Amino acid sequence: MATACMDAATAGQVEDVQLIDVREPWEEETASLPFFRLFPLSKLQVWGPSIAEQLDPSRETLVLCHHGVRSMQVATVRLRCGRHQC
Repeated sequence: MATACMDAATAGQVEDVQLIDVREPWEEETASLPFFRLFPLSKLQVWGPSIAEQLDPSRETLVLCHHGVRSMQVATVRLRCGRHQC
């Protein structure tokens, strides 16, 4: 699934996927990709409760971080909670 999402994103078909970046703001300032929305993992307590209203459960979501650890944490929480109920 992630490969299909990344292929869509790189092909410019960003309307087909939701792109979120869970790095810190300073990391995004250093290097960012177009169309990714910033949701810093360190601020999960701020954006976590409202994520259900911010993301569409019917669309695939691609989560970005620097090495994959933070994105895996967010993806795991989303899967455990039925994508958007947490």
